[in-house]
Amino acid sequence: MKQKNLELMKARLQSLGFHSNLEERLMAFVAFNPVSFDLPFRILEGNDCCSFYVHFEKGQLELYDTMYYTAVLHKMIPIPTALMELDQLMQHVDWNRLWKCRFEEEIKEDQLVNVQSAAAVLEQLRTTAGTELLQYKYWAGTPLESMIENLSNFKSTYEITQRFYIIEGQQPITGNEAMRFLQSKWMERKLQLEKKSLLLLEKEGAEGGEARPNRVLLAKKVKPSRKGLIKK
Repeated sequence: MKQKNLELMKARLQSLGFHSNLEERLMAFVAFNPVSFDLPFRILEGNDCCSFYVHFEKGQLELYDTMYYTAVLHKMIPIPTALMELDQLMQHVDWNRLWKCRFEEEIKEDQLVNVQSAAAVLEQLRTTAGTELLQYKYWAGTPLESMIENLSNFKSTYEITQRFYIIEGQQPITGNEAMRFLQSKWMERKLQLEKKSLLLLEKEGAEGGEARPNRVLLAKKVKPSRKGLIKK
């Protein structure tokens, strides 16, 4: 029964467009018999990255079913020139592995090198202004996420999230389709923000008494009467 359930879960993931090491990854969760779990995937397209978290829940027959998945579109983060060198240093640190090292009694040689590199980078983060953006870029989605300052602001600026439900008897929305949908939503949000910003500037200009060509009513010129032009 469990093997048949595993095959059904794999088939569902494949119908969503996910194919990487499905059986092994599913077994790593199912073996612990959790009530529910989320299986992560990623899709890269140009400068955009989309993270997917497929949610499984155990039903009354002790079998798992796919309920929905959450898609998170991550837009490219522009790094200021002053932070590019530090950005390169952070890119070479395995932050997930660094977190795990904190709970291990014995650290291997390659892990030690990673810890030493991270320590030097963390010192620069503490002594350099404006590094919150780099923290968000490399720590979001890791156990270090709770240490990011202004995390909610960064998420609202560079992420957009949507949940897609799996409805029995209907063809599910694939991961690629979900990513295109979120890219469209992102463009819609961008246009709305630009429109809102433009309206705000117009309002501030009007309150400041600035003349705007499309709002100024030209005074009608009074023509001199012909009678006044006749010489006596």
